[in-house]
Amino acid sequence: MNKRIITLIFALGLIFSPSVAHAELFTAHNINSQAAVLVDAQTGQVLTAKNAEQRLPIASTSKLLTIYLVELAIKNGDISANQKVKIDQATATLSNTALLASVPVKVGEILTVRELEEQALVASSNAAAYQLAVVVAGSHSRFVDMMNAQLSKWGIKNAGFSTSSGLMNSDLAAAANPKAASSAENSLSARELALVAKKTITAFPKLLEITKQARIVTPSKNGNVTIKNTNMLLTNGRGYQFEGLKTGSSPTNGETLVGLTTLAGRRVITVVIGNSLSTDGIFDDTITMLNEAKSKVQVATLAAGTRVRSTVVKYAPQTTKYPLVTKGTATLFVQKSGATHLTVATKRQFKLVAPLKQGHLVATESVRVAGNQKLNDSIDQATMPKVKLVTKHAIAEVALPVRWYRNVMEWISAHL
Repeated sequence: MNKRIITLIFALGLIFSPSVAHAELFTAHNINSQAAVLVDAQTGQVLTAKNAEQRLPIASTSKLLTIYLVELAIKNGDISANQKVKIDQATATLSNTALLASVPVKVGEILTVRELEEQALVASSNAAAYQLAVVVAGSHSRFVDMMNAQLSKWGIKNAGFSTSSGLMNSDLAAAANPKAASSAENSLSARELALVAKKTITAFPKLLEITKQARIVTPSKNGNVTIKNTNMLLTNGRGYQFEGLKTGSSPTNGETLVGLTTLAGRRVITVVIGNSLSTDGIFDDTITMLNEAKSKVQVATLAAGTRVRSTVVKYAPQTTKYPLVTKGTATLFVQKSGATHLTVATKRQFKLVAPLKQGHLVATESVRVAGNQKLNDSIDQATMPKVKLVTKHAIAEVALPVRWYRNVMEWISAHL
């Protein structure tokens, strides 16, 4: 298909792609990539973003989902990391196709699942991703169905992935997905791609032992070869320590990077999608976004024992309200400027009856940043922090005559 037609179809797809309005702490400035987002890897809290809801081709960063499903199959006992895999014809052909290959292999060559994972993540081998898909699902098309099903489980609907590698469907030639258009490319928004990364490293943190490698020695048809990781921030983090995760390159959309590093002592996920200026552009944009966030945010703690509200306790000695305090701590990013602090988001009326012990569990409630709703936006609300609310003191029960008297007065008040 003519390249201009492909580009036009892609552009129309962006115009009509699903979009949900979200807020972030601040808008990323001086970012040349089409889309970007920076999130807390623990809570999913969105710190900064640019055009983060628009779906764009994500190229080889698709392999994060591929490896997630491989690791899930290993966890479930369907395959093993040390399982030997015989390279098939479609994989060998793809691995030797100019401009699409990084580690050439030959038909019948034996590699382990772990070696294929390393090739897919570090060398960004499209052939390795394809072969892993076949190992897990029996066929590439069935594996792509699994990818779309998994995205749907995470709340990412109608993504329409077509390849395990992130290549355009037509690049797979005879092995192309018959259910997708030849020009189809895997596309996600920056927020959605960050969620894929978050889910992957949360479920399988040992994958970071692979993604943080600056180079690997891996089998090829010409014997063992040394392959450098295309993520240059692993060796030159410009003040940050990176642990991966994945780069990608699309002929229609430029360079993409999903990164993992630390900010204010916490792991954060960086995503930049669609930088067409230069190969280094994704790294420049990532550092720019991190530096801007570093100047504007800090981590705040809601300490254990913090009084967050009071409540009436029936049959307690006093008819005034009794204090409830937090059990355990919680942390979130807040702005450096202003009086932003953490609070417990609850408006529930608790029906407590004395006697109660000190530390009696009343409820488990969500922690929020007070005074700035933008800071409560998360790509994964289920992982935003919660704390237990407990009674600050033991609360005794009044004598039976007093209980009777109060009950009578309550009845009179309700019926007069």
